[in-house]
Amino acid sequence: MKLLDTLKCHWPFGLVASMLGLVIYSISTLVDMIDANWSLRGSFFSIVLSFIIYIVLKAIWSE
Repeated sequence: MKLLDTLKCHWPFGLVASMLGLVIYSISTLVDMIDANWSLRGSFFSIVLSFIIYIVLKAIWSE
């Protein structure tokens, strides 16, 4: 948990969450390029996944 404490001190939560969201969005965009049928599902999946990660991170952060 020492790493988490270090992250808490040096990284604002919003920045970490937005970076994760950006990574997930990039992955879903790549999937869209590879297979066009995935475009709608991919964007929906990325929103859901980033929301879940956001909740998990917030739970860890608030401890």
